[in-house]
Amino acid sequence: MSFHDELTGLANKTLFDEKVDIAIKLYKNTHGKMLGVLYFDLDRFKLINDYLGHNIGDQILKIIAQRIQSSVRRNDIAARQGNDEFTILLDNVTKHEVDILAQRFADQIAEPIMIKGQEVFLTPSIGISLYPADGKNANDLIRKADMAMYHAKKEGRNNIQFYHANLEKNNSNRIILENELRKAIEKNEFILHYQPIIDLATNKINGVEALIRWEHPEQGIVLPDKFIPIAEETGMIIPIGEMVLRKACYQLKKWRESELLLPTISVNISIRQFYQPNLVSMIEQIINETSIEPNCLTIEITESMTMDVEKASIILNDLKNIGVNISIDDFGTGYSSLSYLKKFPIDNLKIDRSFISDIAKSKDDENIATMILLMADNLGLSVIAEGVETREQLGVLRQHRCNEAQGFLFSKPLAEDDMKEFLSNLP
Repeated sequence: MSFHDELTGLANKTLFDEKVDIAIKLYKNTHGKMLGVLYFDLDRFKLINDYLGHNIGDQILKIIAQRIQSSVRRNDIAARQGNDEFTILLDNVTKHEVDILAQRFADQIAEPIMIKGQEVFLTPSIGISLYPADGKNANDLIRKADMAMYHAKKEGRNNIQFYHANLEKNNSNRIILENELRKAIEKNEFILHYQPIIDLATNKINGVEALIRWEHPEQGIVLPDKFIPIAEETGMIIPIGEMVLRKACYQLKKWRESELLLPTISVNISIRQFYQPNLVSMIEQIINETSIEPNCLTIEITESMTMDVEKASIILNDLKNIGVNISIDDFGTGYSSLSYLKKFPIDNLKIDRSFISDIAKSKDDENIATMILLMADNLGLSVIAEGVETREQLGVLRQHRCNEAQGFLFSKPLAEDDMKEFLSNLP
């Protein structure tokens, strides 16, 4: 028991470290062969563990461990480092072989898992280090594989990354950015930009989507893809998200007091926010504080937030009871069953920009968008197309009777003063 993980039966961290050091001592540089260390965790596992329950989480880890063990070669060793993190030592391999084997593990792990009649999809983010190029001992190789894994997550998860020297600098930069982000919350360095949402039947503005920007004292405007992943990981997204909601509602109130009548303002919330215990009461408090009508606020969530149908349904119905609108953002990219559309009190679907970019060139993308539009129409839902940049895209959307759209064709996201001018110049 001192050398094996109790839950999965795989080697534990202690045994894995020993095996790596032994492999290094026995290593012989023949025909370009190396040792490979893979370090990976399961994307979105924490979400499943928290909201489907730890018993389900443990069952999933056992299944993943079995898949890993059945995929490793006889002279390799697989271990559980802790939580949902695993390592694999590959003996006597070329870099090309490491790449092939890593992809094989990824494919095995990504196979759907059936738990209590429900399919669960998990993907790994895999980092790889190689001996002798990347380290002299087990500690070096594991640390650098771990660093490569975080780079894989940064690149969008569900991918494989080899360690390279620049990651050391990137890791240092990330720590600096995390510290600066904490200070930015204290100093309130965040602002909102606003992108118009256009009614395609009337060409009038139906609302705006509030988009966060960081006014960095030295770097200038920092876009959300640079800091939101760190905010999510560290939990800083909770205070940042509340600040965005408050700023957006106060801004709507300010425009209305200036007689700039804007029907709605949309605010994205993250999965951490969605499941925070005081979400509904916090939103209700901000609505009361700013004296805006609840139906002027649209809360945008993503499909992945609805994985636990029962809990999501309770939260969404509670939000609906206070009168806000609910929109599913990035629709078409998630894993959820379409059956939830009739179970949840949803007002809008937003077609992800990945389907819009080639809608005028790709019949497949046009067919996907058409299917979403027909389904939404049958369910009484409005559809918003994101990322509309060309008149050709707009023409296809109009042809298939899409309700609303936003994108650079109409306007880029605008700062407060520019948005005020945009609204003032509307007919």
